[in-house]
Amino acid sequence: MAPKQITMYECDGCGKPHMTREQAAECCPSSVPTMMVTPDIERLKLTLKHYITDLAEGNGHEDDDHAIFEVAVEAFYGKNVWDWINKQM
Repeated sequence: MAPKQITMYECDGCGKPHMTREQAAECCPSSVPTMMVTPDIERLKLTLKHYITDLAEGNGHEDDDHAIFEVAVEAFYGKNVWDWINKQM
């Protein structure tokens, strides 16, 4: 069994890793979301596997690329990043 990965958040200002997103934000205040030092890519890997399988079976969908983009953004920035993104639009 693989050891559980610890999610770390990197300060955008100095690059120092922190245990929580809040600690990273407090380190060097920034108006942009912080990228995880250790991204959670398991869901991204699964999504890509399904994408390739669907294509191989002739079941590709027009919106697959957008779904992959969303999962990739969440893998590196967390699900709460959409709150910030939506405020920017």
